[in-house]
Formats: sequence, structure tokens, C-alpha cells
Amino acid sequence: KFDNEVWPFQVHVEGNIASGKSSLLGSLEGNSDFSLQYEPVEEWVYENLQEGTPNLLAAFYKDPKANAAPLQRLVLTTYHTLHDVPCTTPIKVWDRSLHSSEIFRNVLLEDGWLGSKDYEDLQFYYEALNSSCDSGADLVVYLRTNPALCFRRLVTRDRPEERGVTLQYLTKLHHAHENWIAQCPFRVITLDGEAPKPVVKDRAIRIIYREFSETRIRAFTRPYESTRHAPFAALSPAHATTNLPDFPTTTTTTQS
Repeated sequence: KFDNEVWPFQVHVEGNIASGKSSLLGSLEGNSDFSLQYEPVEEWVYENLQEGTPNLLAAFYKDPKANAAPLQRLVLTTYHTLHDVPCTTPIKVWDRSLHSSEIFRNVLLEDGWLGSKDYEDLQFYYEALNSSCDSGADLVVYLRTNPALCFRRLVTRDRPEERGVTLQYLTKLHHAHENWIAQCPFRVITLDGEAPKPVVKDRAIRIIYREFSETRIRAFTRPYESTRHAPFAALSPAHATTNLPDFPTTTTTTQS
């Protein structure tokens, strides 16, 4: 919650592995209107052999069947914990979310790496966590990126834990993301994740400010149509609605 009366405008950036999510958040560093919540990967790769704590992300890619359920439970736990982090800006941007963990659970179940009992337990755990925090989104920005390009980016960045990721797995995740986005209960805008980084940044910023401003106007003028919370915090003076250039609607897809 922002101050005592105002909630931040919540933006979830979703997309495949190496689709450009972290790069987009990184490009927003230094903007005083945004708080940035990166994917808590450091929690998933933490290893302490004396405590018996393995690097679960690396362990999953080495032996998915044995480690899928523990990793997914950790993902849910860490994202839920992040909702307790205070926000001091009018807009909060997330790298993935508690909700999109469903994408990975579905693929793992389909591939037989997650048993039906583990899947049901994780679904119950997700629902319990979701009901205990404000995890909804005012806007989802989906970076649609060809899985072949994701794979090339993944190979280039060469993170040790990701060396077991295959193009086949990324392709399955791509289709699962498309299916999840088509049924997403939040407002969705899709961007081309294959565009140059400065272009993706420019389009994302314009969209976020536009959606923030329009949602804030609805909250004050038509409260019965407002989305989740009202009122929202004010933007910095440099980003008044009148200063925002029109954004070509042909480059985005939206869904209520």
C-alpha cells in the first residue's frame, strides 16, 4: 500500500524465459514513478549444503521430475512474501507474478514432471496465498517473443542454472503463455518482445502511463467502473496525461 490511503498501480510483465522481461524492468531504473520488483531468482538458486538447502532451480533442470514440486512451492512462497515489501511510488512493476506460476505448473503436469497430487496441492497452496494478499494486476504487459529467439538469448546470457533448458521446453512454455494470456482475468496489452530494447521500453512506458491515467480518471469520475482500488497516487509533474503522445493501437492487443 502507498501511504495510508493510496494504492500503487500494479503492472505485471509476463512472458517466456528470456523474452525480455528483466531487460524491460532494467530500462525503467531511475524513474521515480516506478518501483521495480524483479523475479526473486536469488532465492531459487540459494545453496547451503550445511543446511541441506540445494540450488532448486539448477536441481530442477537436472532432474525435473524430482524437483518440480519443491521448486514451484518455493516460487509461490517467494512471490507471496514480496507482497509484504512496502511500495513508495504510484506505480509498481513486477517481473512475472504469483498468478503466472500456473503456466509452469500446467506444462510440468502435461510433461509428467509434476504428479496430479502435487499439482492439486500446489493449486490449493496458490489459492490460499492469493486470498491472503493483494496480488491482482491493474495491467498485464505481455512480451510476445518467438521461442527460437528466447533460446538464442538464453544461450548468449549463459546462466549456469539454465544450461539444461531446451528449445522444445521454451516452445511449450510459449504456447502455455499464449493460452494463459487469452484467459487472463486482468487487462492485457501485448508488446512485440522481438523489437529493439529502446522501442520496447518506449512503448511500455507510454502504455503504463496511459493506463495509469485512464484508470485514475475512472476511479474519480466513474467509481462504479473503477478496477481494483481508488484513489491512486499522483505521478511526477513531468508525466501529466497531456504530455503523453498517442500510442498506435495497431501495435497492441487489449483484453478486459
